[in-house]
Amino acid sequence: AEVPGGFQGRANRESDNDGNTDSPGSPDQVMNESAQLRLATNATAEAAAAMELVSQRRLQSFAANGSDQDSPTDSRDSKGSLRTPQNRRMTPGSNPRLRDSSVRLHHRAVVVAAMGDSGGPFSSSGNGGSGGYNGSFGNHASSGGGGGIDSAGGGSNSKRLGSLVRQLSIDQFENEARRIGTPEFGNVGANSPGYTNGSTPQRFAREQRASNLGHVPAHKTVLSALLNPTSWEAPPNRAFFMNAAQIDELCDAAEAIFKKENTVLRVNAPVKIFGDLHGQFYDLMRLFAEYGSPSTAGDIAYIDYLFLGDYVDRGAHSLETIALLLALKIEHPENVHLLRGNHEEADINALFGFRIECVERLGERVGEHAWRRFNSLFEWLPLAAVIEDKVCCMHGGIGRSIETIEQIEQLERPCSMESGGVELMDLLWSDPTENDSVEGLRPNARGPGLVTFGPDRVKQFCENNGLQMLVRAHECVMDGFERFAQGQLLTLFSATNYCGTANNAGAILVLGRDLTLYPKLIHPLPPEAMDSASPGDFDHALWMQEINRERPPTPPRKNNFFGN
Repeated sequence: AEVPGGFQGRANRESDNDGNTDSPGSPDQVMNESAQLRLATNATAEAAAAMELVSQRRLQSFAANGSDQDSPTDSRDSKGSLRTPQNRRMTPGSNPRLRDSSVRLHHRAVVVAAMGDSGGPFSSSGNGGSGGYNGSFGNHASSGGGGGIDSAGGGSNSKRLGSLVRQLSIDQFENEARRIGTPEFGNVGANSPGYTNGSTPQRFAREQRASNLGHVPAHKTVLSALLNPTSWEAPPNRAFFMNAAQIDELCDAAEAIFKKENTVLRVNAPVKIFGDLHGQFYDLMRLFAEYGSPSTAGDIAYIDYLFLGDYVDRGAHSLETIALLLALKIEHPENVHLLRGNHEEADINALFGFRIECVERLGERVGEHAWRRFNSLFEWLPLAAVIEDKVCCMHGGIGRSIETIEQIEQLERPCSMESGGVELMDLLWSDPTENDSVEGLRPNARGPGLVTFGPDRVKQFCENNGLQMLVRAHECVMDGFERFAQGQLLTLFSATNYCGTANNAGAILVLGRDLTLYPKLIHPLPPEAMDSASPGDFDHALWMQEINRERPPTPPRKNNFFGN
């Protein structure tokens, strides 16, 4: 298009210099048009030839190197069918380029702070904690402008908020060694057509028949209603949009997938790892908005999502949180992975908010039924994941009993806390010791029968299993992530301002293709932003305070990552 335009411009300038203007249909004008057409045809042919050459070289590269997971470009197989990235997925650990690679934590973290109309970062005071994120964002030395290591597009959920994105050295975090314990156990005493990623011809046909009959699959309804990171708003009067039949259908479909999965999942890099969410759906939406979402318009085709448990309790929107994660699992069964946390247990979430939320929002009969159905599904959740044979992820830790990955694989599902024994208790409930100087096994402040494990246990477990790192959740940490055992174990927590009082940041970890871990953070929203997002007279902070009044989290405790 540029070539004929340029030719016409030159022809016009020549006409102007001669003082004459060709009339339409004159021989000169016809010659000009003919020349333009020839130039345009030649340019198109050159572009086509160049594209064909690029395509041939790409196919030659594929033939020489085999399947290349790192390339996001679609190619076609011998029959001419489009081959998506999922079809080229390697078995974890089989990529020869990663066999000798080492997992390392990147020296900078991406941080997102909420900004008000004035353009400055908000300073949320919170109701507790020791300082937390009150103005601390502005005190860190910033090394970069907007944007992140991967993508940091999108915006905050509240229409009144913008985002300030910076990269900070992880060594500058003042709160990394401050942990917030949560001793609950001690307190209670005992409609697009075609295939999508992860689809199969059978599932596509089933959904097509259902669509033809006027029935929309439950998980499609959930995705349509909830997967709106930049525009989701809490429903007025706390109504939940699903009925009992839809909840049953959603759980049945997800449970069928979990039953086919192993107790220990094998996951490819790249992958995003999420810690505790605890029903704080706004934080999940903020993380999706800032760092990419698992949708066809997002990055699900090229990166997996791994969630480490504790989806319900404490927060105000446990139903939305678990419903969306199950719907994502159904929609992308090979790319979205859910592990079990200690709150995915009926005895626990009957006391910490999930059962109360189900009954209040769905009614006594439907709410009780939904709560029991979700908990029946929870007993089938996988218990651990190994990424590229180098990083092991679980909710709690290795405790006193877990020595090998094979031990976890041998745990039979469905399982409850009673049937799972000490191994399940350790996987879901154990914590690291106070700091690197405290080794061995120690009693856990959460309650009797629970333990903490030292850095020596972490090192031995990694050596026994050929691992380089452990990633776990389960504990609220002030910066959203915390290093332990000289960086060989990372604790991850994704919910901000836990229980409405902690004033902590939330974080995810992005493990890249080069096995580098990138921490990505969001700051807690200020009270005025949460008030504006709350429908009617509902108060999120008040909900959490009422739920947690009789079972409050312990105050922050100061720990030293490097030990004394």
